[in-house]
Amino acid sequence: MTIETEKITIGDYIFKRLSQVTKSVFGVPGDYNLKLLEHLYNFPKEQIKWVACNNELNAGYAADGYACLNGFSCLISTFGVGELSAMNAIAHAFVENRSVLHIVGISKTRQYNKTRLYTNIHHLLPPKEHSYELQDHKSYIKLADGISCCSEVLSTDSGDLTKVQQQIDNVIEQVFVQMRPGYLFIPNDISELEIDVVMKPLRLTKLEHATEIELATSKKVAELILNKLYAAKNPAFIIDSLIKKHTKELNAFFQKSNFYCYTTNQSRGAIDETLPNFHGVFTNLFGSSGTLDILKEENDVIIHLGSYLNEVSFKYSDKNTENKSWLKNADITFVGRDYAAFGFIENHDFKTSMDKPHLFYPENVNCEIVLEEILNKIDYIRIPKVAIRPSTASYNSGYGIKTVGDITHDKLSVYTSNIMLKANDVLVNDMCSFVFELENVRFPSNIKHVSGPFYASIGYALPATVGVCMALKDMKQDRRVILIQSDGAAQMTLQELSAFIKYGLTPIIYMINNSGYTIERAIEGPTRDYNDIMVDWDWQKMFNVFGDAKGEKSCAFKVKTFEELGKIDVDDVENKNKVKLVELILDKFDYPSRLRNALDSCK
Repeated sequence: MTIETEKITIGDYIFKRLSQVTKSVFGVPGDYNLKLLEHLYNFPKEQIKWVACNNELNAGYAADGYACLNGFSCLISTFGVGELSAMNAIAHAFVENRSVLHIVGISKTRQYNKTRLYTNIHHLLPPKEHSYELQDHKSYIKLADGISCCSEVLSTDSGDLTKVQQQIDNVIEQVFVQMRPGYLFIPNDISELEIDVVMKPLRLTKLEHATEIELATSKKVAELILNKLYAAKNPAFIIDSLIKKHTKELNAFFQKSNFYCYTTNQSRGAIDETLPNFHGVFTNLFGSSGTLDILKEENDVIIHLGSYLNEVSFKYSDKNTENKSWLKNADITFVGRDYAAFGFIENHDFKTSMDKPHLFYPENVNCEIVLEEILNKIDYIRIPKVAIRPSTASYNSGYGIKTVGDITHDKLSVYTSNIMLKANDVLVNDMCSFVFELENVRFPSNIKHVSGPFYASIGYALPATVGVCMALKDMKQDRRVILIQSDGAAQMTLQELSAFIKYGLTPIIYMINNSGYTIERAIEGPTRDYNDIMVDWDWQKMFNVFGDAKGEKSCAFKVKTFEELGKIDVDDVENKNKVKLVELILDKFDYPSRLRNALDSCK
């Protein structure tokens, strides 16, 4: 049988493959990626297009936001100065499990082995010792290893280009399947070279990449979990971030089984929070009001699925005896990216656990495969009949507070639950003081939540919102985008306000202005000037500065009380096609009560 091949340039092949998983490419042009970028314009914009950003850090955050909705995104930067600027955003994507491909245009392969002294090139570090020695053209490639799941360096060194297609396909597939960023390094002199390719479908599911032992072990774990469910009286599932994208399947499962279900704060939006069997945001020690009490009182078997345990999603203190006691006695199972643990074992001894395989399954388990097995194999006739809890809300979206008078964090969470958010919204929030109140905000149905609470890099959300809005346009989805941003964080990445104007993006931005870094104030030095922002900016004029001089594409409001806020109609027909900024004035010493609680627990 003859295998038909297609002759295509490397540059064209890259964008042809990318067009199968994304419609937008974010980035900043630079001298080492320009030849590659020219190939993007061989495709119609409907297939794939360039989205310009003001700097590489912002481009990385925008790509991250795009991936949250689309499932994959791409960022292109240039050698050294560009790729290093983007590295913080790629680290964010790695920590928060986003599928972002970072393509870097690097130096020409023929420059790698040039002789010394007179051939040093710009953007590249000089030798650490002996300045007359060769520069290391792969010095930046080494830095990317710890924040990527896969990296490929295209090369003509051997004169063999037969592996190029495999390299390009592999990094796209790995980024997609592993939900972590990857790198594709492309020398500046190879984009025009032609290769013979066989156009076959990309393999974009975990099952297509699973080994036999991974499949067998994951199926065994799923079988043990199913047996636990059949023997339980009132089982519960805590859905964590590693299976967050399986929203449709999870909601159908919980509607049919009636099992109690919870999310972590990193997986908000994975479950429809209007379901009567949804009981809140679980973060162990904290979470939404009453959630832990319900879990301990009602649920005899707990399946923590898609586990991504960290101090944000699973707050744990070995000094808290009550915390240690309930976990030790709980019938709780954790299933993560590459392990399953039956029972809570403090200070896990992996070697000892491996000798007791009924307690711990290391390395060859995947939570996505386990979920698929559970959904495919569960016998609904054998599961316990779970009654709906009379009080269906595990946390009260009002908890007795009226949204009147001056705006405060605690009241703002009530306003967000009852007024700000609507069904089908996409909520983006920065790592700001209000994050600590979000656990008490009950989401309407079909909310998509985009944040970065574990890496917690302030300034992420504003450019991420650019990516979110672009993804919605590419996916042809008409959904409101709500950004909750703070003044201190916004200063980090403010330039991307111009992208909203350039591309006609229309999010609703709630800018919390409390004159500085509130989380840091609460931790230390509340009156120190290091917790003050540089100067008070005039947020009402920002869009005029960043490209909307006549106010045709934007509008801004400034309020201090809920009465003033209530008079603003952000869905007004007149402003429908504008980006809207609502500046909320809060006292600089107004701290969310949940922030105080979290800090007190750390003392």
